[in-house]
Amino acid sequence: MKRILSVLTALALALIACVAAFAADENVIALEPESLIGRTDYFAAAEQLIFEDGSVTADNVEIFAFKLPKNVVLGETVTVHIKGSSDGDFRSWLICADETANKGDHATFSKMWKASENGYTPGTEFDLTYSLTASDEEPVGGTEANKLCFKAFAAHETLDNLKLTYVSVTYDTETDIAAESERLIGVMQPDVDAINAALAEAQASPDDYDAVKAAYDKATAAMESIETGEAGKAGYADVVTAVDAARETLSEIEELYNAVSEGVESAKILEDLQSYIDTIDSAVETAKNAGSDVSAAEQALADADAAYDYIVKAANDSANSEANRAAREAKAKLQEINDAIEAAKQLKQEEEAAAAAAAEEAAAKKATQKKVLIIVAIVVAVAVVVGVVAGVIASKKKKK
Repeated sequence: MKRILSVLTALALALIACVAAFAADENVIALEPESLIGRTDYFAAAEQLIFEDGSVTADNVEIFAFKLPKNVVLGETVTVHIKGSSDGDFRSWLICADETANKGDHATFSKMWKASENGYTPGTEFDLTYSLTASDEEPVGGTEANKLCFKAFAAHETLDNLKLTYVSVTYDTETDIAAESERLIGVMQPDVDAINAALAEAQASPDDYDAVKAAYDKATAAMESIETGEAGKAGYADVVTAVDAARETLSEIEELYNAVSEGVESAKILEDLQSYIDTIDSAVETAKNAGSDVSAAEQALADADAAYDYIVKAANDSANSEANRAAREAKAKLQEINDAIEAAKQLKQEEEAAAAAAAEEAAAKKATQKKVLIIVAIVVAVAVVVGVVAGVIASKKKKK
């Protein structure tokens, strides 16, 4: 029994030592004005926050920051542990220690962590742990971070009653980072394999909409699994690189999906537009065959205009390349109809001029014929008169 008790005592002491060692690694930040960076052109001052009973509350301010217990060198990772509550969403990240020309004292020096994307529901209490890896995000050529900031959920918004009751920072060792990175990459590997397999499937049948869509859906689900899992939330450089590589592969699949989707959409849109395209084609034939019938050609243009308006609206609404092509072709055909109308007008003018010339010629001919008839009539009349006179003269001679 004594031996058992001594063993238990030894185990208890070992456990206490482990806890003490862990606690020593977790650097608690005192929630008091002295821990703040202080007022600058960017960060809120202590008097803008409420310090009460070992807590700090930020309301209606955009951003505030704590000084880190020690700086975080580029590439190193810290684990942040926070407790508290908030009525709204909020973000957190590291800030560069160097004063920079374009960003002053607030250059972003890690990926931005957002509470709502990591299991927090605004309006409730939280106990959250997250990792931040020092990285030159702007970039500004910085080498280390010296501030941990808390900011509203979006630019130009303000924090909504964010109350922090506990903030600590644990500095991870290089060995811890390497081991944890390897573990997290292993955790996400099945999803990475699924995304790579989906890319191969999409590339094998790039024109098969159903096959590409199935591959895209599969890859999207796998990417969501990565982003919502441990790896997606980690800030370790190697893990971030692996997650970004998976995103790039998903982007390749998305490009194939967009291309085949546009093809399907194009076919559907062109099927819908075909009757309007036919109307314009028919109008072109009508106008070209109208001869000098300007009214018929102009009616053809009116019919084509209505069809063209529909095609243009469809192209604008869909922003589809095939619909845009159909609109351009329809516009060119309208020009053909306009050309046909001008030709009809010209032909009509020529026909009218020819008709006028023919009428004038006929009138002149008629006038000439009338003159001839008159002359003939006069000649006949003269001949008759001469005959009568001759008859009279002859009669008088006989009497003598």
